[in-house]
Amino acid sequence: MSVKILANIDEASIIESTAGIQGQMAFSTDDKDFYVSDGSEFIKIGGKAVASFDMKSQDGSVFTIVVTNAGSLLVVPEGSTAPTITVNPTISGTEKVWYTLTATAGATSGSPTPTRSFQWQSSSNGTDWSDISGETNATIVLTAAQANNYVRVQQIETNVLGSATAVSASTGLIVASIFSTTQYQNILPITWEALTEQTWN
Repeated sequence: MSVKILANIDEASIIESTAGIQGQMAFSTDDKDFYVSDGSEFIKIGGKAVASFDMKSQDGSVFTIVVTNAGSLLVVPEGSTAPTITVNPTISGTEKVWYTLTATAGATSGSPTPTRSFQWQSSSNGTDWSDISGETNATIVLTAAQANNYVRVQQIETNVLGSATAVSASTGLIVASIFSTTQYQNILPITWEALTEQTWN
């Protein structure tokens, strides 16, 4: 759908131009009257504040036009539904500094398809949570800042109708590491037999 703001257009010129600009809308800055087209004719909304109104695109699809609190226009496709998260996200990985935790998103619905993001959080007591700055991906490498703290992840789903947030269960207390950098992360344990075999063969 083509949506345009047309400034400084008087009522007469709008009505005369109806056939040529179907599916568009116009706003007169002189008298503050607002004109919208339903695809066949322009309708004058003079001095009335409306929360939303419907418009048809050239192929007949219906879109709802909403003015946000910030003053921008929001175009909502026909049949849109707000995001919902029906299953909470989960966390997997070793709960120790310098290891990686991975978030698995919970089941979602919504139309248009929501955009997904994550926010990792930490807590010293498992009750009061704060965002971990910059950690908005599906994975996080635990650092010394998370040692002896709990960690969880928020899943956020967003589309044109709003957003939904769900939270994972908390990890246990993150175990501190004797190493000061990530170069020693994910070292696999080795048995004496394997060490002997590697040494002599």
